[in-house]
Amino acid sequence: MPYIHRSSVIEYLGPDGKTYDEDKIKQALAERPKKLLKQNEKMKHSNGELEQFFNVGFAALTGIALDEDTNKLIIVNTCPGAGSCKIDCFAMKGGKVQFKAAWQSDGRILTYLLNDPDGFFEQLSSEITKEEAAGKKGGYTVTIRWHDAGDFFSPEYLDLALKMAAKHPNTKFYAYTKMAGAALAKKPDNFIINWSEGAHTSQEKKVLQVALGVSFDQSIGHDFIEDAESRFDFYHRRESRTQFDLDFFNKITKNGVPKKTLNVVMAGVGVGKSLFLCHLASSYLNQGKNVLYITLELAEEEVSKRIDANLMNITFDDLMTLPKDLYQKKIENLKSKTHGKLIVKEYPTSSASTVHFRSLLNELNLKKGFMPDAIMIDYLNICSSARIKPGVAWKSLIRSFASPAIIFLEFLSFLKRIGCA
Repeated sequence: MPYIHRSSVIEYLGPDGKTYDEDKIKQALAERPKKLLKQNEKMKHSNGELEQFFNVGFAALTGIALDEDTNKLIIVNTCPGAGSCKIDCFAMKGGKVQFKAAWQSDGRILTYLLNDPDGFFEQLSSEITKEEAAGKKGGYTVTIRWHDAGDFFSPEYLDLALKMAAKHPNTKFYAYTKMAGAALAKKPDNFIINWSEGAHTSQEKKVLQVALGVSFDQSIGHDFIEDAESRFDFYHRRESRTQFDLDFFNKITKNGVPKKTLNVVMAGVGVGKSLFLCHLASSYLNQGKNVLYITLELAEEEVSKRIDANLMNITFDDLMTLPKDLYQKKIENLKSKTHGKLIVKEYPTSSASTVHFRSLLNELNLKKGFMPDAIMIDYLNICSSARIKPGVAWKSLIRSFASPAIIFLEFLSFLKRIGCA
């Protein structure tokens, strides 16, 4: 059943104070929504351009709607592919269920979609056209996230979404799904559908069957005799490396670190591991590289403060007393010298694994057009493992000894896949 906070539906209670007046609820849901697009974020800079984001969605897991043919209230499974994600679903908490406006809007949108899909399509298309015109006039692009809650619960609904993207080729669409049919569907170039963690095993199996059954990798191993020429070329190929700004480090690493490698900085407590990583991030940025700095210990602002001091070649004390106009002048000077970007992302200690980082990279690529040349993780031992789940008592001994090694291997595989250092 849909979960709605009692305080937001109290006006629909009958005279006995226990049952609800269904006619009043039906009347509320039958009203067509004035707007289908919801502006979900402030305007952002993405790859040098302004970008405005909108949502299209309804209730998560289960939604209430009116079947206008029978005049009966119905329960709709809006997330049929949901699995473990049901436990911590954000849309089942807070304002989504607490406030009248939220559940009414979700119910009206769902009712509209189910009873008049053509009308729903035309109204949404009209709203997108209006936002496209406003974006053209205001100098920004429009991006639409399909589902801040809910999923592609039927083939007809998925087809509607795909047709919408095809009708608006200059607007970017994206979605997260736990439905195998949506993840594997043929999509327009301007529609990105990402597979989401926590799907039901039945949906995961369908995706895996396709993933394992189709391969574009023609290699089935290295033939020592037949592939001798390519092996010789490999021996003499000049490998692309990211250099340090420290001569000794370049000397011992043969002029920097290659891509798809995991490089570990080891030192005692308080020696300066984080300080070194901040220096390294500053150096890479000055070289025009894109850098992602993930911190699980220091706050984002603290990391940025160290990088600021490094890039501006001033002390922390001087940075704290630097006038705003002079600070902005130094930042503008930095922008003119490098075409690289530096993103600092903070996670709580021991809460994030390669699964979270892969999701972060998808978000950064989608929203900012950002792909890192180098990733700094501060630091490896306080990341969580994607394989070992917390809270299982019998695994505590294994976790204490093997977890760092497992995490190391997970990150090595992760870096090889994304192709950065």
